Amino acid sequence: MDKKKKITIAVVAVIIAAAVAAAVFAIVRHQQVSARNAVNTEVAMINDLINEEYTENINRDELNEILQRRVSSGKYGDVEDAFKNYMTELYTIVYDATDAANDDAFNTFLSPENMENDGPAFETSKETANELITRLETDKENYEQMLTAEAIDSYAQRAGLSGKYKEMYDEITRANKTTGEADESEFTSSIDTTIAQLAGINDVFDFLEENQNNWYMQDGKLTFRTEALYNDYNSLIQELSA
Repeated sequence: MDKKKKITIAVVAVIIAAAVAAAVFAIVRHQQVSARNAVNTEVAMINDLINEEYTENINRDELNEILQRRVSSGKYGDVEDAFKNYMTELYTIVYDATDAANDDAFNTFLSPENMENDGPAFETSKETANELITRLETDKENYEQMLTAEAIDSYAQRAGLSGKYKEMYDEITRANKTTGEADESEFTSSIDTTIAQLAGINDVFDFLEENQNNWYMQDGKLTFRTEALYNDYNSLIQELSA
């Protein structure tokens, strides 16, 4: 084979190799873009679901379904995994606090039936109220801890994120509604309000126990023997509605 043919073959081989390399790069690049877009789509769906004025309005089944599935792979899959694991644990706390704040006991604490059945000491009612207070205080503490930079970063560390993948994770968590300072204040304030209501209900129970000889139930209505006690009771009830 003469020199000219050897050069031609070499040039063709280089062109083919370059074309193959370009094709491989394009495929890899396409896969990476697709993986990144898949993560961003999942994040957008999550943010849309949690963007409710009240946490009890969140569609839990739909949110849990998204948090449990994985649609990406590779390093972007690690980003997805880190974010969804974080959100899963965070919303376990949110759900529990929401359930505690909407416990059925709130509808029965001061009902005529409970006045008759659990009065005048209201031991069962007080125990229930105190359990809810402890539960909410624990949820608030855990929620606030989950929003610290250390807690958020810990999920990225477990997933081994670095470079642009860690940057993407940081961008996602910074933009998330739940991890924002305003939302943190709003959610924890709602917990504080519920705890205060429970404490106020306990005050009502204490008042009724202390004055147990001066009230009675008549035709399903709470009746006091003096106007002064009636006014004191109403003041406590008004404080619950404030």
